[in-house]
Parts: sequence; C-alpha cells; structure tokens
Amino acid sequence: METETSEAPTKPRTNWGQVVATAVITGLFMVGASVVTYYITTKTPRLTYSLARGPAISSPQGFKAIYVVSVSNAGRLAVESVTCHVSVA
Repeated sequence: METETSEAPTKPRTNWGQVVATAVITGLFMVGASVVTYYITTKTPRLTYSLARGPAISSPQGFKAIYVVSVSNAGRLAVESVTCHVSVA
C-alpha cells in the first residue's frame, strides 16, 4: 500500500524592497515626464519692462526728466501686438 503525501503549496515571498524601489522609480519617472511635457507644451509670451531715468532738463517752465523704457519678450512665443499707454503728470 502506497501512501500519498500531500504538501501544502507554499506562497512565494514578496520582496518588499524591490516593490518599494520600483514604485519610487516609477513615481520619479512620472513626475519628470509631466514636467517635461508641461515645459514643451506651454508657450506663452511674457513681456517684461525696465524703466531707467535719463538726463534731466531744466527750463523756465520747470524741471523735466527723460525716462527710457525697455520692453522685451522673456516668453517662448512671439508677441503679435503690444499697446502701451503713457501718462504724463
């Protein structure tokens, strides 16, 4: 008479270090890909200006000053039209 021995199947052990490392690498890749995609697809004009005081002019009517305004586009898209309103007080 032969005796059958049945062994319970063993579950494979989970390597938690590998699981965590894979999750961290995947997360870093996703964040990096999102930043690169945002940088590539976001193209907006961004006008900046600087104001510098030039030479002063003295006249019998009073003191006058000349101001130099420099406008530049710091964005990654061309600006098609710019309107500037100057008020002299």
